[in-house]
Amino acid sequence: MIESQKEMGIQVSKEFQTALGEAQEATDLYESQYQKDGYRQECL
Repeated sequence: MIESQKEMGIQVSKEFQTALGEAQEATDLYESQYQKDGYRQECL
């Protein structure tokens, strides 16, 4: 039981790190667009 919980924890951790990585990429992309387009955010 403990072993499967540990494996689940590792799996969740990997998925969380993947999600964090994707969020960071999206943030970087957004910031580069934002800087390129000036204050485009105000129009949204």
